[in-house]
Amino acid sequence: MVAIARVTCKSIRDTYTTLLWWSECRQSYLPYALSRTSLCTGMRHGKGVLKQANGIIYDGEWRLSKKHGPGKQTWPNGDCYYGSWVSDAYEGQGTLARFSGRYTGEWKEGLRHGRGALQLRHGCAYDGEWQCGRMHGSGKYTWADTSCYAGQWDDGLRHGQGTHTLTTGERYEGGWAQGLRDGAGVERQPNGRSRAGVWRRGKLVDWTGPAVFGDARKAPGAKARAAALQRAAPSPAPSSALSPRARAQ
Repeated sequence: MVAIARVTCKSIRDTYTTLLWWSECRQSYLPYALSRTSLCTGMRHGKGVLKQANGIIYDGEWRLSKKHGPGKQTWPNGDCYYGSWVSDAYEGQGTLARFSGRYTGEWKEGLRHGRGALQLRHGCAYDGEWQCGRMHGSGKYTWADTSCYAGQWDDGLRHGQGTHTLTTGERYEGGWAQGLRDGAGVERQPNGRSRAGVWRRGKLVDWTGPAVFGDARKAPGAKARAAALQRAAPSPAPSSALSPRARAQ
């Protein structure tokens, strides 16, 4: 088939624009770009633009009147999805940008599924694995105050092994269940102090060992804090400003 013109088909509600194709079908011209398996059926097939009465616009590939392949859809409120489609649903790689945030990654049957990154408007972000629209597998979640959790997730909750780091530099490494500390873990302080214990449903059951004081220089953020202290410390006075007695000493 050969494209020879562009046509627009209007109904009471929607407007669809596509290429007009020449075909060996009995009809000399068809209102839509059709494959040989759907000739003369009047179904959207190929590349086209659909403008709906409610303001939604889709520009992309079609297959048997369903969005299928690469395409872009915009909504009147400014939301936008561009990427891969399968049977009218987001599938494969794509980006959904909304007022509340932006997700870029893999999709399955219209849900986040696979690997992807979510950036929310209020500053929180997640980068990791998804399953059926929820955080699931391994990933890192960062809150607006820069505290973060890196580890395992199950159905949108921290579950398994993970590390939660606070803005103060304190962190917990160990087990989680249903979003709470659960099982064996270790609390670590910015000064290098650490202590192992056991938690159940977010509460400490008992310490399993004495506090250990490690090298504070190796603690997270130690270099930054040392640099800040060095900048804040007063610089020594030049020798010319010292008294003769002080210089003699």
